[in-house]
Amino acid sequence: MFIDLKNGKCINASEVLGAAFGKRGETYLVNITMRPFNPQNQINIKEAPKPASIEIKFNDINQANSYINKYFNIENYFN
Repeated sequence: MFIDLKNGKCINASEVLGAAFGKRGETYLVNITMRPFNPQNQINIKEAPKPASIEIKFNDINQANSYINKYFNIENYFN
């Protein structure tokens, strides 16, 4: 399954490390954290790069809830 990043790009769902949802003012946010590019490498934790993340913004609660439901199988996250 692919996840639409709403910027013209998609990623494979297996590349996602986690997701967080929130609200800032009247904007609904979805923050997707991606896995490191090559997780097979043995890297010292002190030298490990921060995982890349992408923030997706929605002005409409229904669009945000629809996106979260479609890609993360969570219904009606925002009330």
